[in-house]
Amino acid sequence: SLCNSNSDGSSSSSSIDSAKVSPTSNLFCLNVKLCIDPTLRDEFLKVIDNNQNGSRTAEPLCLQYDYGECTSTENTFYFHEEYKGDDNGKEGFDAHASSPHFAAWEEFASNGNPFTEPP
Repeated sequence: SLCNSNSDGSSSSSSIDSAKVSPTSNLFCLNVKLCIDPTLRDEFLKVIDNNQNGSRTAEPLCLQYDYGECTSTENTFYFHEEYKGDDNGKEGFDAHASSPHFAAWEEFASNGNPFTEPP
């Protein structure tokens, strides 16, 4: 596979519960690639682990929040997120974007330039 499930090489998975979403439901999904400055890797992992944990445990409209590090390019991470709710799932993403764990991510992302390539 291209990416490990977690930055430490361990595996975790998040599956969509079929009782929560019908096959015809529209979801708001994101696929994101982030290239992180190696000197900020530890801080990035702390912030993103917090964001993932908060998304999975405190956001009922978040169906999936997974990321992994590329196995061939260190400090390159790929994310996949899925949200449900009104407006084709945008309600779920908006709730995510207003959460405290997302605010911590925004603070990290806007503090200097933690990226080696534009997100």
